Amino acid sequence: MSDWPTTTLGELCEVEGGNAAPQDSSSYVNGNVPFVRMKDLGRYHHTNNLETTNDKLTEEAIADHRMKTFEPGCILFPRSGSVFLNHRAILGIRACIVSHIGILHSFSENIYPAFLYRYLMTYDMKRLSKKTTGVDSIGFSDVKNIKVPVPSLAEQVHIVRLLDEAEEVRRLRAEADRRTADLIPALFHDLFGDPLRNPKGWEVAKVDQIATKIQYGFTESASPVPVGPKFLRITDVQDGQVNWDHVPYCRCLDMDEYKLKKGDIVFARTGATTGKSFLISDCPISVFASYLIRVQLQENVSPVYVYHFFQTEAYWSQIKLGITGSTQGGFNATKLRNIKLPVPPLADQLKFVAYVEKIEDLRAKQGKSEKELYDLFQSLLHRAFRGEL
Repeated sequence: MSDWPTTTLGELCEVEGGNAAPQDSSSYVNGNVPFVRMKDLGRYHHTNNLETTNDKLTEEAIADHRMKTFEPGCILFPRSGSVFLNHRAILGIRACIVSHIGILHSFSENIYPAFLYRYLMTYDMKRLSKKTTGVDSIGFSDVKNIKVPVPSLAEQVHIVRLLDEAEEVRRLRAEADRRTADLIPALFHDLFGDPLRNPKGWEVAKVDQIATKIQYGFTESASPVPVGPKFLRITDVQDGQVNWDHVPYCRCLDMDEYKLKKGDIVFARTGATTGKSFLISDCPISVFASYLIRVQLQENVSPVYVYHFFQTEAYWSQIKLGITGSTQGGFNATKLRNIKLPVPPLADQLKFVAYVEKIEDLRAKQGKSEKELYDLFQSLLHRAFRGEL
């Protein structure tokens, strides 16, 4: 543990909240002053330079609603509604801020704001949270009483420099991961051309012509009780991945007809995720919900090739034409059967599959590296404020 002196947050800076969001749409038309909402804070989770906001206010709206603007360098944190998410940010622009966000500013001369920002990343605001009208919130009097270690300014700057360097390594790792993910669609386009134009003149088929089965899932309530097979829902699919540990169970045991197999492709057929697909690779014994459609393919067609076609604009342009319903889109098996796609020779598909396997292997190694870097950064962060760096 460090022997640094401590003081309260309220002695180091001013603490206040933002303003209620104007409800009239005219306040945002041709606005030029960024307006930070909770979703803007959540976009970053942690950032020392928040510059992007979805909304901008007009100067007239700011004057009419008597809204305060804040200068770059303020520290932001959730004060109601999303306290448990522990977002933190340093404001990088002049902006107005919504009332759900707390703002630290006007820092004393013996605290380096970037040091305080880093320290608050280690502080769980949930411990201050209280329920008001059913919403989690924290009081500013409690925030002001947070104890903060205050080493010398030179040591604060040293700690921030080390943590910034460690975070930069994480940023570069994440950027490399994003570029690796972009390799697969680029490779698809390079090998097969744009499916919308089919420049290589591949044979074109409907999904119905290359499938052996197109099938709806079944209606059943998911259960957390570990009895029966896993019960896959589209909400369990995030960024093309499923964490099977978090997928619930289906109480019905006699479900052989609906058991998922390697190479199956499942589609969401209702709601905001209509048309999204997921390729089953290795999975535990599992079945699929009624608002999914399962496609099983003939042996002369690669599921990997077909799945990656389902990520292209050529697929989505057809899906959008087939969606019905204005408030909650829907897509049925009949329309899925009629989706058209180029079908290259199997040898060309398998060449693509071999490349995909190498890329996915690289992504798996990068994912492991990213987790190791995250764990290292968290260790450095907590050691820093114990005086161990």
